[in-house]
Amino acid sequence: MKTSLCDNRDDPSPEIDLSTLGETLDHILTFLELPGGEVEVTLINDQTIQVLNRDYRKINTPTNVLAFPHYNWMKPCVCTENIHGIDCDGSPGLLGEVLVSVDTVLRDADLAGIPLLSELVRITIHGVLHIVGFDHQTDHDFEIMNEYEIKALKIINLMNEVSK
Repeated sequence: MKTSLCDNRDDPSPEIDLSTLGETLDHILTFLELPGGEVEVTLINDQTIQVLNRDYRKINTPTNVLAFPHYNWMKPCVCTENIHGIDCDGSPGLLGEVLVSVDTVLRDADLAGIPLLSELVRITIHGVLHIVGFDHQTDHDFEIMNEYEIKALKIINLMNEVSK
């Protein structure tokens, strides 16, 4: 699985190195052995994500991440059909879109006392997991999704240690 990244914030502050973010995400996604294909990741601000959260989820507050899958999934990583009617046999092209509010992620990182890039990677991975059919609506589903997130966090932590 590969990611394509775009920064659509009006004010690109703080500056985010999209190349480093993309390489980190691609490395982790390869390790997690998720289905082939591509995920578009767009960095946005709280104002934009609040409108989308209101329109799509009927929750009128900012959130850290929204995921828009292009496929239906029978269970995590097992595709049943493309939402747009295209057969999903083999390795589909664009699996979906992940929108991340850098404003919210920055606040969350500050509260947790962790680097912005680490939290940005973590929450983007969370969105990507939703793209390929993972959810956390039940305790059982949460446990399955959480296992993947814990694996991703271990890689992030190892990468942070190596870069020190």
